[in-house]
Amino acid sequence: MAQVIDDEVQKLIDARERSAVLKTMLITLRSKLPNTIILAFEGPDDKLVFSQWISRVRPGFVYEPLTCKGKKQVLQLHDGAIKDKAGLSNGVYFFVDRDFDDLLSFSSSDHLFMTQEYSIENTVVHRATLENLLKNEFHCDGAPELRAAIVTVFDKDYDDFLAATRTLNERLFLAKQLHLKVKKSNKVKDLAEINLGAIAASQTTPEEAIKLPREPTTQEISDHTATFAALDPHIRYRGKWAFQFFQKWLECLQSARNAGSDYFKGTDLTQTVNTSTITIQAMASNSRFPVNFEDFLNAIPDRV
Repeated sequence: MAQVIDDEVQKLIDARERSAVLKTMLITLRSKLPNTIILAFEGPDDKLVFSQWISRVRPGFVYEPLTCKGKKQVLQLHDGAIKDKAGLSNGVYFFVDRDFDDLLSFSSSDHLFMTQEYSIENTVVHRATLENLLKNEFHCDGAPELRAAIVTVFDKDYDDFLAATRTLNERLFLAKQLHLKVKKSNKVKDLAEINLGAIAASQTTPEEAIKLPREPTTQEISDHTATFAALDPHIRYRGKWAFQFFQKWLECLQSARNAGSDYFKGTDLTQTVNTSTITIQAMASNSRFPVNFEDFLNAIPDRV
């Protein structure tokens, strides 16, 4: 018992130290840019994706990005800035994904934007994004009927992928609610078998794909079943898995095009397609926006 208490005390000390380091980092940045709006993001991908959305909503908007190392650091920094009596939060705004744990135990404010979706990836993975990719990257411009047929296949495959990963998402959801440490596989084959027009469950078991320190009890599962069942899979299941599906599906689509598939009949097949260059940043340049993002961004002043 004493060891457990010591471990908890050490965690609190470490958390305070991390918070102090983050706060010092923000203070230093503010001293260099006293009048510039600062936007804090979870990581590099978030910074890049939001840069695309920001430039589309507010062209010419000048801000300084501050990249943190994860959601918890952004929330720790937000809490420290909001509570700072010297007004450190002035002109500083924070962006985090909702995930399965929302704001954890941290505070909300009008300086904090949390996606209503699981993450930024849920916004990017959408039929509208695919439509734009088909017009430009896959050179299907001038062929709306072909694009419509491909999008129809995507819609069904995406629904099938979400159904195939339901158990994985529920396992991750339970782990977050029960505060269990999670070790996740990063291999798409451990999520599902993905082929164009044919999605199947992975041969990897959920227990292998998501390793937990212990299995949830029957009562714990029952306690959270209704809450999980109420989630919309398209926007509330894990976004990074959805994005992995999208990347793999686009690779399959490219292979079909290279093989002369009827999906691309009548299009210019001499044009090169390279899905490896289609980054999440590139997708965000034509994707939808997260719910409430435009209102939040437009409420931010031009300068401090």
